[in-house]
Amino acid sequence: MLCETVITLATFSSVMDLVIVLENDGYISGFMTNYLKIGEPYLSTPHGHVICYWDGTVHFALYLYMLVAMAFRLVQYFV
Repeated sequence: MLCETVITLATFSSVMDLVIVLENDGYISGFMTNYLKIGEPYLSTPHGHVICYWDGTVHFALYLYMLVAMAFRLVQYFV
């Protein structure tokens, strides 16, 4: 139960990074404007764009893979 909760929160973080990327690229506006100006202005830099793209795409895909593996019990390691 705890593992699903952690992955859900991490997936939410990846989706928020996708929203930040869409805001920076001009596809949407008004969702994260104050956060980007006051909270974390470095996310508007080119380095911040790459960070958000990476977390929003690669990490999101990995989180979805982990959820599918847990749902279908594809990976069972005993430690």
